[in-house]
Amino acid sequence: MKTSYWYISLTIILNAGITYLAFNKVLEFNQALTVAALLNLIVGTAFFWQIRLGFACGAVAILLGSGIIDYHKLPEYFNCEIFIFLAAMMTIMGFLEHRGFFKILTAKLTNMIKSPSLVLVYLMIFAAFSAAIVDEVTSIIFINAIAFKIIRRYRLNPVSIIMMLVFVTNIGSMALPLGNPVSLIIAFKAKLDIYDFIRYAIPVFAANLVVVVLLCRYWLFKNDFNQLKQFPKIAIETENNRLFSKRFLSCWLLLGGTFFGLAASPIFESILDLDKNILLMAIPLVGMASVVFMEGKNAKNIVQDHVDWWTLFFFAALFIVVGAMSQVNLMETLSKKILMVPVGYLSFAIMGLSAVLSGFLDNIIAVSVFVPMIKNMQTILGVAADHLWWSLLFGSTLGGNLTIIGSTANIVAISQAEKAGIIENGIHFGVWLKKGVIITMITLAMSLIVSYFIV
Repeated sequence: MKTSYWYISLTIILNAGITYLAFNKVLEFNQALTVAALLNLIVGTAFFWQIRLGFACGAVAILLGSGIIDYHKLPEYFNCEIFIFLAAMMTIMGFLEHRGFFKILTAKLTNMIKSPSLVLVYLMIFAAFSAAIVDEVTSIIFINAIAFKIIRRYRLNPVSIIMMLVFVTNIGSMALPLGNPVSLIIAFKAKLDIYDFIRYAIPVFAANLVVVVLLCRYWLFKNDFNQLKQFPKIAIETENNRLFSKRFLSCWLLLGGTFFGLAASPIFESILDLDKNILLMAIPLVGMASVVFMEGKNAKNIVQDHVDWWTLFFFAALFIVVGAMSQVNLMETLSKKILMVPVGYLSFAIMGLSAVLSGFLDNIIAVSVFVPMIKNMQTILGVAADHLWWSLLFGSTLGGNLTIIGSTANIVAISQAEKAGIIENGIHFGVWLKKGVIITMITLAMSLIVSYFIV
């Protein structure tokens, strides 16, 4: 009831403000209606995350019905390349989960650790790297499956464990374009390949990972680490299966082939004279086709159960609404306003603004708003604006740690813990915010320092 009250109040205030701007000719009618559609989508998503698709579809319907969106440009706004990539990769990861590959892999790696107090450290590191390689949602799902066993066995504080794993997962997701939709959007829109991420994003990721692991171990969650010292070595029971066996041969071939193809895609594109990043769609589709052929009739269940169609359609609708802002020239106006900031402070401004917006509204929305603005800045500043893409990447991914709704991984981790009975009523917004502010501010500062020397 209280949530509905705040939602209704904020919606009335925002729409009244937009009406005032339109009445005083500050915004044209088409611009006012587009802004209203986007803001109502954002507010509805923030207050009612579980039914966010309804707000997104409603916004698109309004813009289509009013004639603001040119339906001939829908494929451009829809960002079908991102939709295809995510659907194909989710299918591949679903196949690996179905075969039990990730569960055995994570358990085997965990059991190799001799000191109980180091289990969480290694689990955090593994979470960060797996987020970079397989995407943040897939990573947190499998890491949590192991973490829940440790929490139950040694009666650890589930809130602390979930938070520290989510923090490093979000950090790891910025290392490569596969890490999360934010990285993927920026990679496609800025024409960045994996080697660009290796050069610019991985050093920032590595520095932040070291800092956050140390912060969690010796300050923010030191009591949880100390609690493990009183126990003998942790061993997680698994089936008696070897990773390098015939059972997992298809998994290794699929995983290795997919990531080799993605890593080598810039070379193949150059040899074949293809458009940049075209193989980022083609290679996952080859992997998806392989899954279908290997699974046969069961492939339908994998695609239905493991592809998050709800989220994909939300992304598509969101991209269309943001695309409408470019059509009514709002992005050009906003980018000119931001250019009033001295050029030397643009990186700081975009990183900070995108972090705050990501923390309170979800980083997908933040990036969707800033991408067309940076594109407009590039037309004015030229190559001098290229570094702003990295500022947006670092701000939006690290800002996801600020609150419980900052990124998809946060929501998935908490929902997974509730479903498993690890926590009953979620994590209080203020509890997360106290730790999230510290992590976000320190990692943003570290990103500015490191990027100063490499970007």
